[in-house]
Amino acid sequence: VTGIRFDLARRTPSGEARLLLDSTQAANAFLVSLSAAGDLSYIRGSTRRMLSLLGSRGEELTTLGEANTYVVPAWSPDGRRLAYTAAVPGASTPGIWIYDPKAGTTARLATRAAASRAAWSPDGKRIAFIISGVAEQPVGVIPADGSSAESLLIAPPPKSSIREVEFTPDGKSLVITTNATNQSKRDIALVALNGAGSQTMPLVATPADERQPAVSPDGRWLPYMSAESGRDRIHVRPRKGP
Repeated sequence: VTGIRFDLARRTPSGEARLLLDSTQAANAFLVSLSAAGDLSYIRGSTRRMLSLLGSRGEELTTLGEANTYVVPAWSPDGRRLAYTAAVPGASTPGIWIYDPKAGTTARLATRAAASRAAWSPDGKRIAFIISGVAEQPVGVIPADGSSAESLLIAPPPKSSIREVEFTPDGKSLVITTNATNQSKRDIALVALNGAGSQTMPLVATPADERQPAVSPDGRWLPYMSAESGRDRIHVRPRKGP
């Protein structure tokens, strides 16, 4: 957050801009307010959010619990349950929670490792997730009903980390984003799951940052976000073929 004096009579800035708060003091510039007297108020640290459910016309149906660090909500294929990532009380790492709107219940999936970015299998019986407690961030999988512990589903390619994960509609593959060690640029790949292990095939790999992949319900199309043009845009390409 920077500030500069402004000459109202001349309607021009006067003097040089100066740093008021750095990123260790304020979360971002949208959480800062300057009074007419020159006093600055700001919110320190991370922002706690509310998780709300909206109807098809945009009306709010319910708000889930208290403020928390909610991220990446994902509906089950039958639309009856909502998985999301949020803080775990007494822990410094996040976990995955399941909310049942009809029953009004919330329960945490008891993963042994830190977990984030839940992705439902097409039959709704399993949840894949990023194991976020380690640098490589592999993908784990756990029964959606929590009946057994998680297991490793796929490891990242050499010298890279997995950032996002999504099942294909047939449940036979995963779409993931990866980035090389010490780099922020992500690429999109397809991981074929089989009894003998997994096989990774690049889908989108350019000098730009590709992220937030999804797969159309028929499995034919891959929408994703890219800043290849210089600004964020949604791109769509066939999942198979050029």
